[in-house]
Amino acid sequence: MKSNYISPQKLNDVIMCMKYENGLAIRVSNATGLRISDVLAIPYVQIYKSNKITIREKKTAKSRRVYIPLGLWREMKGNANRGWVFPHRLKAYKHRTREAVYIDFKKACRRSGIAPEGLSPHSVRKAWAVREYARTRSIVSIQRKMNHRDAGTTALYALSDKL
Repeated sequence: MKSNYISPQKLNDVIMCMKYENGLAIRVSNATGLRISDVLAIPYVQIYKSNKITIREKKTAKSRRVYIPLGLWREMKGNANRGWVFPHRLKAYKHRTREAVYIDFKKACRRSGIAPEGLSPHSVRKAWAVREYARTRSIVSIQRKMNHRDAGTTALYALSDKL
């Protein structure tokens, strides 16, 4: 499934229409460039002491160090249980599922008057890459941060607002 770019204003509108926990997960993805599945799988012990964390990406199995802005980090700590930053709604011993966030994201698109076709939580990763490219003008830097093997893939993300 291909996901499209979402502008900052539209993304903000969507987040405002989401359940708090799901919107928080989207905001973390937007601040870090992490895939939603990696955000949801952050254990509480990772953020307990510091807003600089190292995660192992589910898709690539590569490690990545990320900085979470302090305000967002405090919200994450407030949302967490003893196991997960984003606990499952019914089973506290599990983390929230990406499918739950996906469904809420699509519903929030409709509630905010945005056509949901082509948009998903992965669109947030593209929005992050576009912002990062505007800031750094370096595909190589973004490629390293996103753990992409191919610079061409990174360019598709970083320039997705123009495609």
